[in-house]
Amino acid sequence: MGEPLLVQLTRTYPRGPTVRVHLDTPLLPGEVTALFGPSGVGKTTTLRCVAGLERLDAGLIQHGLTVWDDGRRALPPQARRVGFVGQDLALFPHLRAWENVAYGRGAGDEARARALLMELGLGPQEASRPPGQLSGGQRQRVALARALAPNPQVMLLDEPLSALDATRRDALRGLLRETLTRLAVPTLIVTHDRAEALALADRLVVMVAGPNGGELAQDGAAASVLRAPNTEAVARALGFDNVWTVRRDDAGQAWAGTIRLLGHVGERVSLFAEDVQLTAPGAGDGDATLTERLWEGPTARLRLDAGVPVIARVRQAEAEGLSVGQRVGLRVRAPAGASISGASTGARRRQSAS
Repeated sequence: MGEPLLVQLTRTYPRGPTVRVHLDTPLLPGEVTALFGPSGVGKTTTLRCVAGLERLDAGLIQHGLTVWDDGRRALPPQARRVGFVGQDLALFPHLRAWENVAYGRGAGDEARARALLMELGLGPQEASRPPGQLSGGQRQRVALARALAPNPQVMLLDEPLSALDATRRDALRGLLRETLTRLAVPTLIVTHDRAEALALADRLVVMVAGPNGGELAQDGAAASVLRAPNTEAVARALGFDNVWTVRRDDAGQAWAGTIRLLGHVGERVSLFAEDVQLTAPGAGDGDATLTERLWEGPTARLRLDAGVPVIARVRQAEAEGLSVGQRVGLRVRAPAGASISGASTGARRRQSAS
């Protein structure tokens, strides 16, 4: 079993935002917890406070029974036994890859360093090169191997894939998840990329901008958070393009604008753009007027008016024959758990139609 991580922190920057976080989560071997949300809400600040690279203004960070920081006294980073990979990687340019991995107390010898690099897909040739002779993805693997070398009790990753292009990012994402699971290392990762968070994380901690700075808004199993975001801010952060207030007619039928909603829904619902399909007028769950069409490579993003703002994403071929002002039918393919469940909406948590 892993040790629970308790984070209760307040961090205020001069002439800047305040970050407030209350997180109490198990860190289980091989599981990944993602601090997820838009830029500027305190994800990296939280991670750096956990690592010991920044101090709390007030609060408590405790791992298991060990207090790491109580706002007055703090364990230094090396005493916390965490592996940290920052956005800049911080590799030594004059050292070969394996020497970077073996650098530092408890990291082991050359054989262990090369073995770790091999696990991450870097062979003897790459291990013998300095960082300047490696690709971005290869440097990322060196940094990860260096963080893993001292056998940390917790891994902390700050947007580790953000500097890579989409192809390399997708390839390394799978390798990263596989490696962390195989080595059974509890991991806390910062990301603002929804696809990355959902691909890597067992648990999501969603942070949003509050009235006085960044704050933690929802914490739970990734599937549960995605199925039932508790506020509109969380739904928006998760990438739900459509957030609608639901009204009911005298017969109890649920509507969003002119769109009929089937199944059991709460007082607000959230749907991805892909959950809205086009049909002929009168043939779906409601009709709408096309107000904007934006091309996004092989797909098009459509803005429509159905008494509520609607965002749909369709294939390029489907969008080519459309023009602004045209009437179309809409069919809503509601995902399980489309209801927003938080008290701020006035809705109770409900199980949505599957």
